[in-house]
This record gives sequence, C-alpha cells and structure tokens, in this order.
Amino acid sequence: MNIRFFAAILGAICAIAPASPIIAKVAITHAGVPTEFVYWAPEVASFRYASLLPSRNRLESKLTIDQTAYYSTRRFGVHFLANGDVKETIFISRYYPSRVGIRNHGNMSFWVDAFSQNAMIEQAYTLLPDGTRADVEKKAIQLVADSEDNIFTDSFEVILPYAGLEPGAITVLKVQRITKVKSMVLPWSRNFFPQTFLPHRKFELVLSWDEGGDPPIWKTDYEGINCTLKSIRTVLCVAEDIPAYQADPDIRYLDVLPAFVVAKYNTWPGIVRRYRSRFMSQLSGGSEIQNSLKKIALNISSSEELLDQIHRFVSQKVRYVGLEKGLGGIIPRPTALTLRRKYGDCKDKTALFVDLARIAGLEAYPVLTSSDRRSTRKLLLPATHYFDHMVACVRIQGDIEHCVDLTDPYSHYTLSSDALQGAIRLDVKIGTSAVDVFKTTPYYRVKDVRATNTIRSDGSLVEEQVVTYAGPLAARVRAFLISKTPQERQESELADYHSLVSDSVNPEFEFFGLNDVSDPVTTRSNVLYKAVFEPGKFGSYTEKDGWLANELKIAKSKNKHHEYAFSGIRYRSEFISKLPTGYSVAYTGPKLSLKTRFGSLIRQYEIEGPGYRVITELNLPRAKIPLSDLPKFNRFLDYLKDNVNMWVALAQPSDKQE
Repeated sequence: MNIRFFAAILGAICAIAPASPIIAKVAITHAGVPTEFVYWAPEVASFRYASLLPSRNRLESKLTIDQTAYYSTRRFGVHFLANGDVKETIFISRYYPSRVGIRNHGNMSFWVDAFSQNAMIEQAYTLLPDGTRADVEKKAIQLVADSEDNIFTDSFEVILPYAGLEPGAITVLKVQRITKVKSMVLPWSRNFFPQTFLPHRKFELVLSWDEGGDPPIWKTDYEGINCTLKSIRTVLCVAEDIPAYQADPDIRYLDVLPAFVVAKYNTWPGIVRRYRSRFMSQLSGGSEIQNSLKKIALNISSSEELLDQIHRFVSQKVRYVGLEKGLGGIIPRPTALTLRRKYGDCKDKTALFVDLARIAGLEAYPVLTSSDRRSTRKLLLPATHYFDHMVACVRIQGDIEHCVDLTDPYSHYTLSSDALQGAIRLDVKIGTSAVDVFKTTPYYRVKDVRATNTIRSDGSLVEEQVVTYAGPLAARVRAFLISKTPQERQESELADYHSLVSDSVNPEFEFFGLNDVSDPVTTRSNVLYKAVFEPGKFGSYTEKDGWLANELKIAKSKNKHHEYAFSGIRYRSEFISKLPTGYSVAYTGPKLSLKTRFGSLIRQYEIEGPGYRVITELNLPRAKIPLSDLPKFNRFLDYLKDNVNMWVALAQPSDKQE
C-alpha cells in the first residue's frame, strides 16, 4: 500500500494568517526537472519575531534538557470545497533555544502526493531576535521520494533547510496543499496530532466547508483541546501550553499519541463495500489463473496441502516489487498481469493469492492492516488512513483461519509473521462490521540450545553446539541468513558466538532449514578448546549460559512512561558434559524453580554415568505489562540473570582412591 497516501502527516500544520501578496509561483525541481505538484510562491513576510516568541515563563516551564526545540504555533486548516476537493493550509513556527535544537530540528518538512495533491510554499524563513530575516533558498529545497528498496510511490517529503539559525531563532513555514479527492478511490481522512514529542505554545485546527457541501466529522482523544462553532460552516479547535509527549523506547507512537481525526462521514461496512468492489474486479479468474492452479495443485488431495502450495507459490515465486504510483497505490493490478509479471506489491500478491484460492474452492479474502498500529482504541472514526498494508486470510475446516502476509517468503502459512501479531485488521468481505486485531502467539522468540561438551583428560574440551529457532523468530532468522553470502553467515554467527559463548575459539558453522519454511532454522558448530583445566587439578566446572543471559537482556524494557508490550520468550537449553575417565560428580549447583506472574525459570541437574546434564527452561509469555509493574518485571529478569551460571563440584580419581 502507498503508506504516505493513507498515513497522517505528522507535523502538517494549517495557517489562518491574513493573506499577503504572492510572488508568481515557480515549480520546485526534482532531479533537475520542474515538478507539477510543488511550487514556490513566497508571500511578503507577515510575521514578526515578537509575535511568535514564547514567553519566558512558558519556556522555563516547558523546556527540559531532552526538549531542544519548542513549537510556538502549529495551525491546521482544512477546508472542504464544493467540488469535493480538500484544501489544507499549513503553518509552523518553531523556536530554538540552543545549538542542540538547531542540529536536531533545523530542517522543516511536509509531505505531498504527486498523484492526488499539489502544494505551494508561501512562507519559509528564519526570524532572529534582532529583527533579521533569512529566507530559505529555493534551490536548497529538497524533494525526497518515499521509496525504499523495491518500493516506488508518488509520495515526496519536501525538506526545507533553514538558513542563519542561531540560539533564539524562530523558523516559519506556511504551505497550502490541495487534495484532488475525485482521483482517490477511498474516502478522504486525516490524522492530526495536537501533542507531539516537542512542547507547544499553541495548537489550532480550523475546519470549514463550502455552502451545499457535507460537513466533515471529527473526533479527538486529547482532553486539552476545545472546539467552538465560529460560524455556520467553521469550527475552531484550540489547545494551549501543551507539554511534550513522553517518549519511551518500547512504544508504537501511533498507538499512544493523542489524535484528532477528521474525515468524510463513513462507516466500517461502507468502507469495506467500497473497497471490496474495486478489489474483486481485479480478480481475473481466467484460463491463465486456472492453468497455473492446475500446476500448483497437481497430486494434492487435502485443503491444507493445497493452501500450503498456493501460499508458497505466491509468497516465494512472485517477488515483491511495490509500483505504488497513481491508483496502483490503492487498487491491485489484474491478477493475470501479476501472474505474467511474477512480481507485485502487497495488494497485487494478495489479489493473486485470493484468486487462486477461491478458484481452488477455499474461502479466501483480503484484509487491510497496519505495520504500525496495534490498538483499535486509537481508531477514533471509520477511516482508511490507518491502513498501510494488505494480507490474505483463508478459512478451512469451518472456523480455522490462517492469515498470511504474501510479502513474507520466509514464514509457513500456519504461523502468522511477526508483522501480523496483534496488528489491527479490517476484513474486506461481506459481513464485516468493525475493526479487529490479529491473534497473537504466546511467544515470539522460541529458541532451543543443545551443547555437548566432551572433556578430555589432557584438559581440552570438544564442544558441539546446536541452536534451533522456531516460531515467528525462525522466519526472521531465516530472512537474515538467506540475505547473506556463505562467508557473511559465518562471520555473523561467529560474532554472536564470541559475544555470548567465548571469544577464545573460532568455530565453523553449518546451517539447516533455510530453504523450507516449514522447518525450524538450526545452526550447528564443533570446536576444540585446548586448555580448559590443568590435568590433575580439575575439581569443579562452571559454565555460563550466555544464550539465556542474552534472552533476559532482550526482554528488559527501559520504558518510563508507558506500558510495555512484551512479545514473549520461550527458551530451553540442555548442556551435556562428558567427564574424563575416573571423574564423577560430587555435587551440583542448586536446582531452580523461580516463578512469578511474569513467568518462570526452571533448572535441573541430571547425573548420567561419568557426566551430567543441565536442563534450563525459561517461559515468559507475551503480556502487556503496566508501568506500575515494570520495575518488578525488570528486577525479576535481573534476578534470573544472576542465575545463568551452571556449576558442579567433581570427585577426582585421587579422591576415590583415598
């Protein structure tokens, strides 16, 4: 999906300042060619430094060492035109108290979609305390395409580098942006954020509409904003003295930031009907699709195996390329075209999968979802901008549902990829009445370590280590390793081994399960440690479970303000030690049975002839940990980390003789 087409423009602001004479507009160039969607038409400067400067009391109360800039004013204006288009005006003024703020926030930017929008920059300059003004240079304005590897869209970030910045400076940006709604398939909607990660003096939002047009609907979960009807077709919403939103490392900001949603009236069933009709029209269902299905389904009898083969074909043999320009950012291409091309984006691959599955007699349907949202509570109104991705779901044997991300060639159809765990969903099928979330697995990280140590009388040790990854983590490890050359795989595994086990040896690694998504991913290594102990002086043996220590480190959260969405860890290790001739175990370290409401760590020692086995099991299920419980959770992990060492005391041959 075209992410920026649907997504809210964080930081897009609208002006309601009086209009000033505008210089003839000039197109901003991209790659040396004038664009037809971004223009430069600066007005005569209409703002003075003193009018935008926050008061000293406001600055002292709002700025902290972590907040290096301050929004003097953020204004949004959204006007619904009689012809159906939407005109937004954007105004931002930002105050810089220090050079740190200048380094971190010295550019300002906004987004524009070349297919459905055009924008005009009306004011862009720096104001200094002495009254000096430094204009942004038109030739310095950069247009950066919102395109990652294999993704090509119409979305551009327009970046303005501000000149002459000094501590105490204020930057000004005023933009007008028009969206041609008729060029869109889905209803217009937008998310605004009254509170961001910088403090504000004032946030304003003006909603207005032409006579005869339908008024928009809006809703906010920010308690500090007040909306009043200023005229028969104008609503003004204002919030003042807004503190910075408290950031944390382990949050999804779209799930926590207060939002203000503006949309044309719609319902979830209405959105589904509108999109479903366009999606289903792209299912070819012709001879090309049917012939392809015959090859896929050759000698297959069960619906599970049929689903497996269709999923493997679309996810692995149709490569991901996101040509998300124009309506291609919203509507899939005809499935016959995607089949011939053997490439497509998430919508194209989902449509091909649904087409093949439906012809095969399976109940398949597309599902809109989001890569960044997990909370249905934040979907304040029925709208489309929440969604930036599409997957497919299939029901077999009645109520058994399998949902697959066709852009993920590394996961089996029976196991939802990490991107879908708990993500919001809108099923594009008849009967859908509301949004929901995908189911989650209890454990995202599932890992098993088996190490066999053969200890020799000369003081050396031969180690065989097998590490197995399962669950959603296996797909992530598989994707990482497949992307590497054989040499790079060795180097990556060796770096982990040196970090978690020992840096005194350099084992070689074998890899298994990379080519079949139904298998776990396994690495195996063998290595010789030449001098583990001095012969005749081998009285005890201690070994650290470095893999366990790493899992506990990963599980911790540094959140200070928000609950922690912990994704779950299930870890099991088995360390087998074979002792030299004549040695035996005198006694072992303590057995462990550490249990809390967060999970458990169980360890047991088993004596096996001239050797022993240590089995450790860590179970920390997926959970939402309230902020009040987070210190206890982290302390529990610290306590477990104090118990990662395994040890035994040994009876030597001389001890037995005595």
